[in-house]
Amino acid sequence: MPEDYTAGRGNPWDYDPGPPRNRSWPRLFSETPNYRALGKAVMGTEKFRWHFGPMYYRGRLRDDEVKVLVIGQEGAQDESLSHRSFTGGTGGRMQHFLNHIGITYSYLFLNTFVYPIFGQYSGSKIAWLAQHADSPIRQHRHKILDYVLARNDVHLVVAVGRAAKESVRTWVESHGGSCPDGISDLSTCDSHVLGAKTKVLGVRHPGGASSGSISAIKADFRRAIRLVHDWASADSSWLPVDPGGTRGAASAYQYSRAPI
Repeated sequence: MPEDYTAGRGNPWDYDPGPPRNRSWPRLFSETPNYRALGKAVMGTEKFRWHFGPMYYRGRLRDDEVKVLVIGQEGAQDESLSHRSFTGGTGGRMQHFLNHIGITYSYLFLNTFVYPIFGQYSGSKIAWLAQHADSPIRQHRHKILDYVLARNDVHLVVAVGRAAKESVRTWVESHGGSCPDGISDLSTCDSHVLGAKTKVLGVRHPGGASSGSISAIKADFRRAIRLVHDWASADSSWLPVDPGGTRGAASAYQYSRAPI
């Protein structure tokens, strides 16, 4: 039945028209640095899976539509085919996370890299490409992140996985703030440098379940949900739910996935 397909997914004819032409999004995306050349120059080999093209975002790009910004590491097979960020398994996990806190529309997904990488995010060279102030990749990413802040009232930033946590830390530091606990607890970062009501947190990457750490991942997501609920309880105006959304109790959260 048609309703079996649309349940939880919205109207299939409600497509993403892409970045607004009267804003800087098209220019920013077009200024993506030469990942392939940078990877070869720094790593000495092909580091980025450039063959299917870049994947920039998923979510809202119009003014004042983003309350929650989710940052990951990179895309994978699903994202390469959809050309949108967070459309695979991790995207489903994060969609469920957002739904539980009442955010069903006002979100934007971005990544540390707009191209997937070969291998793992480990070693000083890939970290340099991602995080060093002289890296064109970091410089370009910061321009995009800063533009998100300029066009929206972002109240929550969620970093998914190690690379994203490092990206949030360097972003905070670029605005003059610091993260006293490094990436172990982003909630202690000086997030006010990003916005008066902006708060940040990090979660373990759901992809880590393949290595047997599913219990730790579930516990970490429950911790993040409790943190969001604590912040919302302390200030009811901090992160209002989206129209039609419902914020579930922290104790009711179950680690699961939702349709993209």
